[in-house]
Amino acid sequence: MKKEVQTMIEQEEKIYHGVAASPGIIMGNAFVFTKQLPRVEEKIITDSEVPQEIERLEQAITRSQKELQKIYDLTEKKIGVHKAKIFEAQMMILDDQILLGTIKKRISKDKKSAEFIVHHEISKYQKLMTNSPDEYLRERAHDVADVKNRIIRNIHQGRLISQFEQHAIVVSE
Repeated sequence: MKKEVQTMIEQEEKIYHGVAASPGIIMGNAFVFTKQLPRVEEKIITDSEVPQEIERLEQAITRSQKELQKIYDLTEKKIGVHKAKIFEAQMMILDDQILLGTIKKRISKDKKSAEFIVHHEISKYQKLMTNSPDEYLRERAHDVADVKNRIIRNIHQGRLISQFEQHAIVVSE
């Protein structure tokens, strides 16, 4: 019987190896965060729907900026300005008027939904960065993907998990 209990304990224990986002050692319950990629379909819109699509885009950008500012402030407070810089870089992408202008023009010209154009346009930059010989640019491609997915989630008016009811160790890709 002792052997059966030991086997059961060994089967329940899971060991993960990775890079810590915060210093120190802690024990507690783990929350495994799985990134949900937003669903993007090619949707054709009419001329009369173009202003509404651009408004949806602008609202999503504003919401994304607020989310990232909140995350930046919390990260800076909890683990320092150096670690928070990644969110500052993402906020800069949201402020890129050339990129946003291109997206708005394509919504008007191509008559397609905001999320489809955002996905298509930002994915072009993401692909260039992913295929770059520069390791730094390849790593930043993940940030571009995060911004793209954040905008699309906010166009869909999806919810962001930003707080836990109890203390948890967040495990993520």
